[in-house]
Formats: sequence, structure tokens, C-alpha cells
Amino acid sequence: MVKFLRPSPSSEGGTPNAVRAARPGWRDPRLWIGVIVVVVCVLAGGRMVASADDSVEVWSLNADQAPGAVLTPGDLSPQRVHFDDPGQLDSYFLTSDDLPDRLTLVHGVGKDELLPRGAIGEQEDASGLEQLPLAVDADQVPPSVRAGSLVDVYVVVPSAVAALGKPSRDQVRPAIAGARVIALEEDADGLGPGGTVQLTVSLPQKEVADFFTQLAAADSPLIVVVGRS
Repeated sequence: MVKFLRPSPSSEGGTPNAVRAARPGWRDPRLWIGVIVVVVCVLAGGRMVASADDSVEVWSLNADQAPGAVLTPGDLSPQRVHFDDPGQLDSYFLTSDDLPDRLTLVHGVGKDELLPRGAIGEQEDASGLEQLPLAVDADQVPPSVRAGSLVDVYVVVPSAVAALGKPSRDQVRPAIAGARVIALEEDADGLGPGGTVQLTVSLPQKEVADFFTQLAAADSPLIVVVGRS
């Protein structure tokens, strides 16, 4: 900061003296006010940057994995995520956590999905499960459903629903309840009318048999997939 001195008339002929520039001394309060403003701005900026980076690093999967799969370190990749609810942290494995000696999946987890603690269990927990493929019209599958999602599958018979008029909740029940999607693929026209989505769900052997029994008894059935939130 430069301070200019006001010219004063000389003693001879009224000619003003030359104007000289003078720098403020360290006792100038304006200098200290400027220093304080700079320090406050630096501290505030540091706090903003620190608060913005509140994401955490958790483990995710490199590829789709079916129930019963035993994961190795090569199957996992670190991924930084931000949880709006801090309580959600307890449901996943952070990269700083000690992983179990044996990572056996009790239900399928999709590629790039976070590894939930609830998906890890003993081998016997995953035994008796079968993989059921379902070809479903694209407009009967919610866009939010993907590998790792939990879904209900309904076998709808349009003529029977029409005869019921307005069916009650007890009259319309899923043929498959709470199945885990372990794979999902769309054909070339999957996003448009007439496209097909190929889902593979995991469920106990008895439920697979019951599903085929119900499907065989239906007249021109329509398969509808409902995702669980």
C-alpha cells in the first residue's frame, strides 16, 4: 500500500515541493486489518474444503457374483462414496476394516455394487439355492432393478384379474417373494416397447418348483417384476 504526501508550498516563489511516495509503517492499523482479513479467508476456505470431502472408501465388486461364491481380494475394488445417513456406514465394509477370513456370499451382488455385510455368511447359508432365468417384457421391469436388487415376481393372468374386478391385496400375491437378482441383461430393444429383459434370480429349490407349477397352470400369463425399496 502506497501513501502519497500532500505537496506543501516552498518558501520561495510558491513552487510546491516534489511529491514523495511513502510506504505505511508496521504500526499502520490498515496493514494489520488487511492481514487479519487474509488469515480469516484462508481459515474459512480450509474449513469448506474439509467439510466438502466427507466421503469414505468402501469395498465394491469387480463383477457379478452369485450366491455361494467365495470372494478373493482380486474380486474387490475400493470405491469412494458419500452417505447422507452416517448410520449406513455400518452396513458396508470399509477398506480400513478387517475382512472376514472367508468371504462367502449368501446372496448375489452385482458388478460395481458395494459389498454389504449382510451378503457375507457361511457356505451352508447359500446352499440349496438355484438360479432361475426369467425373460420379462421390458415395460414390466422397473428401471431401478439391477443385479443385487431384491424383487417380487408376479404371474398375472389378465382374464382372472378382470373377473375379480378390483382385487384385494390378499387376492394378489407374488409367485416369488424377495428374490435376489444376480444378473440382468437387456436385448437390443430392451429399452423400447416389445423389448425383453433377461433376469436371473436366486431362490430356494422348492420355490423354483412352486413357480413353475403356478406358471404352467396360468392361461397366457404376464410376468411382472416389482422392485423392493
